Amino acid sequence: MSKLCADCNQEITGREPSARFCWICSNLRPRKNGQAQAAAAVNKAVRNGILVPVATLICVDCGKPAQCYEHRDYNKPLEVEPTCKGCNIRRGPAIPLKKEEVTE
Repeated sequence: MSKLCADCNQEITGREPSARFCWICSNLRPRKNGQAQAAAAVNKAVRNGILVPVATLICVDCGKPAQCYEHRDYNKPLEVEPTCKGCNIRRGPAIPLKKEEVTE
């Protein structure tokens, strides 16, 4: 039995078994914790030569080849450490982006 997307009710294909959304819906869903903004900042820093490509580094936790830059705080998007996917998952979620207070 195939899994259906929680948003559009279409069959989920080409995703990990735990996925709740199809590719289209997952890309349309806003990430309110700052993950998308932090990832975009890291990608831009790599393109501009501020950060080296993560594939050239090793995981700071286990010494295996690094696969991603890991954030501990999305409010500091360029404070990252290279980790493998397993160590990134074991570290748990980062501190979410703080909501800006509106002052009048």
